Amino acid sequence: RGQVDKAMEQWKDALELDSNDVPTLLSYAVFLAELRPGGYAKAVQYVQKAYQLDPDDPDVIDGYARVAYLSGNLTKARCIVRKGGNYYKGNPLFEQLRAALSSTGDDAGI
Repeated sequence: RGQVDKAMEQWKDALELDSNDVPTLLSYAVFLAELRPGGYAKAVQYVQKAYQLDPDDPDVIDGYARVAYLSGNLTKARCIVRKGGNYYKGNPLFEQLRAALSSTGDDAGI
């Protein structure tokens, strides 16, 4: 609805109630990365916490790769996609994404 500030307040309120709520951490991180090009550091901070709490959740894997990609860290995005393993197997769209990311560059520095 275009109420960006109100949405951000609600995410912050939700995280004050439960700072380890993975879906809230993840959705807020992706929101920040997509909305605020200068706010990638905060987005990465939230998505890293979600990933530490649940590294096997497909949504977390996808969200972390997306935030890394949007922040310009393609190496990290590739690493997260590769670690996604079985999440990407059997899904043609994800297999294509995984192959494209995996075929360029390496994981040095991660």
